[in-house]
Amino acid sequence: MPIVPEGEFFARVLDSLTSPLQAATATATTPVPPRLGRPVEQVLSTRRSVRSFTAQPVSRDCVEAIGQAALDIGGDTSLIISARRIEEVSVGSYLFSRGTGLTPASGLHLGPVERVYADAAVLLMICGDLATACDRDGVAGYSRLLVQAGAAGHAAWLTAVSLGLHGSVHGRSFSETDEAVRRSFGWSHLFTLAIGHGC
Repeated sequence: MPIVPEGEFFARVLDSLTSPLQAATATATTPVPPRLGRPVEQVLSTRRSVRSFTAQPVSRDCVEAIGQAALDIGGDTSLIISARRIEEVSVGSYLFSRGTGLTPASGLHLGPVERVYADAAVLLMICGDLATACDRDGVAGYSRLLVQAGAAGHAAWLTAVSLGLHGSVHGRSFSETDEAVRRSFGWSHLFTLAIGHGC
């Protein structure tokens, strides 16, 4: 028996794919591929894990659509973006939040994440406050936060695929990144999505 009814799952994924993508299409500075708004089944069937990326940058509007899709489905998770090749965005670490989008995370040094995960244009780090989750929900808080992080990561990945990008998901945390995130925000690094134009 599935944890989430199949119809509800596909409805939520479809909504997370279409809402932010329509906004990105309206404001994109680089052409958005015509595959936008494809049926969920087509997006799922074309999704492939890609770990090698070109030097081509990703548009900021696409990154913001991907981040919004993650937050829309990710519950109590928070996003940190390691920007390596985003149009009109300096290389560095950024917080991503609803309404404000990318905000520089001054003083946050994530370590050599491109060597741990992939040399992608964007590394989306999904984080969460484990202490608060466990205080609120006991042992179930930990499990719930991990499920939310996985859901956020996959919603972001599907959105990236809809935008003609490629990606790969990484479930393990990098200790140097986790320590930096914990020092700066009190969060734990739970899940990572590498995004870019695949080779």
